[in-house]
Amino acid sequence: MCDWFLHLAWQMQTHAHIPLLQPGRLLWVRSADDGYRSQFVAPYVAAEALLLCLHWLADTLTALDDAAPGAATEAAATASSDRLRRLRERLARDSGQGINTPRILRAAVELRVPFTRLDSKAYMIGQGPHSRWMRSTYTDRTSAISSGFARHKQLTARILSLHGLPAPQHFAAGSADEAVRRARQLGFPVVIKPDDLDGGKGVHAGLRNEALVRQCHAEARRHSRNILVEKHVEGRDYRLTVFEGRLIKATERIPGGVTGNGVESVRRLIDSANQLPDIQQRTKDRGKPLLQLDTEAIDLLAEAGLTPDSIPPEGDFIRLRRRANVSTGGRTRMVGGEVHPDNERLAIRAAAAMRLDIAGIDLIIPDIGRSWLESEAIICEVNAQPQIGEIDQPGLYKEIIPTLLGGNGRIPVALVLKVRRKGTGAVLERLRTPFAAGADKTVLAGHGLLRLDRHELSRPAEFGYPQATQAALAQPEAERALLVASPADILSHGLPTPYIDLLIIHPETAIDTRLEERLGRLARLLQPHIEGAIVCREGDPLATALIARWPNASPPRMIAYAREAQPMRLVSHNGEPAPSSANTALLARLAEALATPSKAA
Repeated sequence: MCDWFLHLAWQMQTHAHIPLLQPGRLLWVRSADDGYRSQFVAPYVAAEALLLCLHWLADTLTALDDAAPGAATEAAATASSDRLRRLRERLARDSGQGINTPRILRAAVELRVPFTRLDSKAYMIGQGPHSRWMRSTYTDRTSAISSGFARHKQLTARILSLHGLPAPQHFAAGSADEAVRRARQLGFPVVIKPDDLDGGKGVHAGLRNEALVRQCHAEARRHSRNILVEKHVEGRDYRLTVFEGRLIKATERIPGGVTGNGVESVRRLIDSANQLPDIQQRTKDRGKPLLQLDTEAIDLLAEAGLTPDSIPPEGDFIRLRRRANVSTGGRTRMVGGEVHPDNERLAIRAAAAMRLDIAGIDLIIPDIGRSWLESEAIICEVNAQPQIGEIDQPGLYKEIIPTLLGGNGRIPVALVLKVRRKGTGAVLERLRTPFAAGADKTVLAGHGLLRLDRHELSRPAEFGYPQATQAALAQPEAERALLVASPADILSHGLPTPYIDLLIIHPETAIDTRLEERLGRLARLLQPHIEGAIVCREGDPLATALIARWPNASPPRMIAYAREAQPMRLVSHNGEPAPSSANTALLARLAEALATPSKAA
């Protein structure tokens, strides 16, 4: 029941596009006089959103269970439905931005890269000096000036031209009359588009007469007051995505339309296309059919000398949309292996000219396999925050993250488990030297403690365990982290990071009954997150009891037992002596620090 409860709360949040990657996990459940008691861990983007979902589920189930059959049950269901509507509105405020954010976070999890939420759309990926900020595909190195310039098509064209790159000819048109005058000046066909919007909003291409220019100018003005009239260039529409000076993806964007089979009319072909699963899903998402015989489709058919009842020859593509956008019924085709080297260099030059670390370069060209130097081609737009996607190119985000971070983005993290807070600073200071092998830039953190080497980073009273350890992992100077937590800290607040390289168990003379009862829950919580060895004193009551309760399905990889006046004893997960490894020297130094009461105090 509890697992089902957690799964529903997870689904409610993911349905609202909150980028959660897995449901919660039950730690324990037991009966009580008034029902049941349980404890679970659950991931969240916004704690309030998770709690609201859990409260709604609990209140709804209680209300329906308590209501008598008939009108009372119906009233309870209606009240629950009203609360659910308000809950969805609240969850929308915590939703991610576009398709990039959840896919970036999923790739980070698969790569075992930690991340921290900054706001509903921005995350810190990685730790310490290796961390980077990301908001969708904006990074902390994306220039605000550059991204601002890229939102203005006239300014983008000016910058591209300044660098000798092919840019469109266009003029601002504040009125329909001016749009017509500029269209005559440029020569038909023309494009009407907002100067300051992206994503294809308000764009109308291939306009061949003054009436269409007036109509599309009015429609574009619904989106923006800053309208451009641009010379139309015939060609196919390509998006070339550049990241850190390298072409990482190339797609052709094909406008919404149908392909003739020599038998069915355009009308019947549209009906058949709308039955395709991907078109149906996009229609459901947008609340209206993507392909239909509206004014735009009828006009394009007329320009091609067709009507809705015409029967196109087999293989003929019939265009029904002026924009090549998926949102208007279009589709994409991967063309990575077809891009001419000159066109690849052109896209990289365009991103560099705009001084963008990542950019979507929209290129209109007759054939991506022919050099732009030999054909009429223009860069019609530069997108500073491209939606990358990976349906056709799996693993793309997993290529981006290591490049962005320069590796796995992590710093070595050791967690010291210590029951009492007294003497915490002295214990961490004693362990700092063996952990860092004498190097600097080690951050120490725990309740009331945040220190880089011997330099205090905060006032002790201002930080509890969760805040101090989170702050430690965010320090841009920290090359490694030595964190301390009590069992009560971990059971109440969880772990500061999902990836812990070493668990160091501080020696205790004895453990009380209440703590001993909770060690099973503590072991189950720790087990998935301890990636390396456990270091403890041999015979220590806390270490002995905790290791005995460690889940059998995944025993500790290695245990380094500290022994007074003797070398450490290193055992593998099956209890056999462990061979030496790259970490043996580190484990020996830490074991020596724990070997005697005086050194571990």
